[in-house]
Amino acid sequence: MTPEVCYQPNGSLIVGVETADEKTSIIFWEKIGLRHGEFQASIGGRSIKNLAFSRDSQILSFYECETRHLYFYVRSNYHWYQKYAIPVEAGFQAYAWGEKHDVFILNSNGL
Repeated sequence: MTPEVCYQPNGSLIVGVETADEKTSIIFWEKIGLRHGEFQASIGGRSIKNLAFSRDSQILSFYECETRHLYFYVRSNYHWYQKYAIPVEAGFQAYAWGEKHDVFILNSNGL
């Protein structure tokens, strides 16, 4: 288990990353610690960083270090679907969610 964990702002889920047997999974837990679901991340690498929900909790995003992409997942009928994968420049440092599904990317040159 990696230390990447985030909390769903408008819900009751805690999200973490599990890497086992060359598979990377995103795991969901309820506040009381019960495992509530998971999905296998359809990515090439195994190094997930910066797990974050959008402010309205509709989009889950993370950065994958090996492929240098930001991934965005949405949920429909309790199933998670990859919506976007955005390549990020080599100087990537962080990203943050804005008010209305805006994503701000900070690289070594600024925003």
